[in-house]
Amino acid sequence: MVAIFLILELIGRWAEPLLSDQSAYRFTPIAMDPGGQTACGVWSPDGKAFAYSGNSPSQIFVRYLDSDVPRQLTHMPQSVYAIRWTPDSRRIFFGTLNPPTVWSIAATGGEPR
Repeated sequence: MVAIFLILELIGRWAEPLLSDQSAYRFTPIAMDPGGQTACGVWSPDGKAFAYSGNSPSQIFVRYLDSDVPRQLTHMPQSVYAIRWTPDSRRIFFGTLNPPTVWSIAATGGEPR
C-alpha cells in the first residue's frame, strides 16, 4: 500500500477565510514508503521538509518540497519513534526502545548519534 499525504498550501491569500473554491490552493502529494506503514509526520520549522516514519522496522524518511522523492535517513535495526526537528531544521531527534535511547541525525542524512 502506498499512503499519500496531501499538503494544502494557500496561494496568495493570507488573511481571507478558507473558501470551498479549491482553485485558491495548491495540493502537493508526499509519497510514503511503498509496502510499509507510515506514521508520525512532522513539518520542519522552516516549512521546507516533512519528516515521517515508515517501513518495517519503522525508519525516518524526509521529503523536501523541492524534491520529487523522499529520502530515507535512518537504517536502524529497530523501529524509531517520536520524531522531532531542531528549531533550525538542521537535525532530527528520535527515540528507540531497546535500550531506551534518544538519537539525533542531520536532516540531510549521516550517522545517528
